[in-house]
Amino acid sequence: MKKHYERVCFRVSGFSGRLYIKVDTKPPQGSVLETSIVNKYFPIAFLTYDLPSLFAGKLHALLNRKYTKGRDYFDIGWYFSKWKDIVPNLALLNNALSQTGWKGDVLSQDNWRSFLYNTVQDADWKKVKGDVGNFLENPSDIEIFTKENVLKLSEPG
Repeated sequence: MKKHYERVCFRVSGFSGRLYIKVDTKPPQGSVLETSIVNKYFPIAFLTYDLPSLFAGKLHALLNRKYTKGRDYFDIGWYFSKWKDIVPNLALLNNALSQTGWKGDVLSQDNWRSFLYNTVQDADWKKVKGDVGNFLENPSDIEIFTKENVLKLSEPG
């Protein structure tokens, strides 16, 4: 399956690292876009996915990834802890899954949480915690970020 991404690397003056931006050159259909304005140091407008589309992208990564990436699981817990009733953009999610060779059922309002719950249940949580630990701003968050808590947040029904 051919990847549809281009990577762009920037060198930023006064910054010792590199900044990579990954651009999807063939994004799945179904996203909903919105403009966000940020004015921290100067006003700038960004065209972004809406919250259900962002969540669909995270679910796609979690359901489709062939290896364990702890940040995906942490992000699922983060989404549900902030927006308990969040629902993914199912059109975008199903199109993304189809584009990457998903062999499972079409996800619907009735079954997406079950697929998510089973994925969280089946994950190797030693690997999950090992991967995410380096990325936490507050290291003590790892004590709250447990399999049981993420399962509770993602329970169907």
